[in-house]
Amino acid sequence: FFLTKKQYFICCTYTKLCNEIMFYTSNDLVKMGIKYYPKVKVNYYRHKEKLGHYCPNNNEIVIYLKNHIGQNNNYEIGQIVDTILHEVRHYQQHKTTKEFFEELNSKNYGYNSNIEKDARKYARNNLRNCLAYLKQKNIIYRIANYINLMNDNKFILRKYNINLIKK
Repeated sequence: FFLTKKQYFICCTYTKLCNEIMFYTSNDLVKMGIKYYPKVKVNYYRHKEKLGHYCPNNNEIVIYLKNHIGQNNNYEIGQIVDTILHEVRHYQQHKTTKEFFEELNSKNYGYNSNIEKDARKYARNNLRNCLAYLKQKNIIYRIANYINLMNDNKFILRKYNINLIKK
């Protein structure tokens, strides 16, 4: 079990988590006429400036897990979801608009460029529903909803300094 300050834990590998996040976007991909998912590569080392990126040359999303560490050295599940959604949007932009490469290679490319604004908006608009999807698929759990499950694993609760709230 991996706990985060957002009070989520996962019961799978981070590669499976990232792939499930991508599967969440399948309806959008189909609507856009995109037939294939991008590849996802999970790196367990820190990148000096990026949470993740999309490589258009090989249709690959790279996520840097060590850049998603929050308090108590736990991975931030919500931030991982947001990053994957953001990078999937870049994949969608690449596959559906010719302006993607033009803007990517322009001197105006950066945080305030249109493709970055659009990717942040897409991630923000889909984050809550994607988290609900992951909960429904039993990929992530909210600790508050699974106190009885966790009672059997009190050592985990003590390790992460989580107090049980009596009803």
